[in-house]
Amino acid sequence: MPKITTTLPEAKARAKRAHQAARAGDAVSAAIYDRWLANTLSAAAGQDPAIAEAMWTRLAIALEVMSDMRGWPAGIVAGLTAPPRASRPA
Repeated sequence: MPKITTTLPEAKARAKRAHQAARAGDAVSAAIYDRWLANTLSAAAGQDPAIAEAMWTRLAIALEVMSDMRGWPAGIVAGLTAPPRASRPA
């Protein structure tokens, strides 16, 4: 599979758009999304541009997934959207 190439400014802009969308859709978790953004800002500072681009892209994907999960039936992601269910004896 070919690697999708992007620039550092594009990756950073994508992450910021995803952050805004995630915050708008989930006020309860907004502080977590803010923390993810702050951590990435700190960690990406001074990194090689290719590494920083990967960090911003991964943050964008994580935030996009959180936004996409709105409306999923409870329990689709066991342990995240609903408490894990006890396994049944065989």
